[in-house]
Amino acid sequence: EFFKMKKLLITGSNGFVGNYFINNYKSKYNIETFSFLKDDINTLDCNTIDIVFHLSALVHQMGGASANEYEKINVIQTIELAKKAKESGVKHFIFMSTVKVYGEETNSKYIENTVCNPEDDYGKSKLKAEQELQKLEDENFKISIIRTPIVYGYGVKANIKNLINLVNKVPVLPFGK
Repeated sequence: EFFKMKKLLITGSNGFVGNYFINNYKSKYNIETFSFLKDDINTLDCNTIDIVFHLSALVHQMGGASANEYEKINVIQTIELAKKAKESGVKHFIFMSTVKVYGEETNSKYIENTVCNPEDDYGKSKLKAEQELQKLEDENFKISIIRTPIVYGYGVKANIKNLINLVNKVPVLPFGK
């Protein structure tokens, strides 16, 4: 029983972090995936799950997305999943948040109790999700929040990919000095 492989449920498994995690840890954990786009939360069974790793989100969109869309995906879906997990006896819920909960730019380092002041709808939705999640935490249901800056690496998509392509095309970048 002690050596039983922990069973993880991962959302956002097609994303950069989820895909990387699964490829690197599938031999250490028993991993199941859930997609809010393809699967129905009402039929999701979390009774055998030890840890939920919630990575899926509506991330910062270049074309913009409405505050309502961010709210629906980043707050409402997150809390729905967390409540289901808690009711099913899941012990640990890990939430991928963002450094954008602090705001846009700073000259000082961020620490755990830096005041949060998100400036865009994405950052605001992630902070609200964090706050709602923390209300669900108790001695049997642990919440962990990870506030990542931009994540990149081999095979990355989105804005960072565009930047990498630009660097490859234009060897001299227009930064002073």
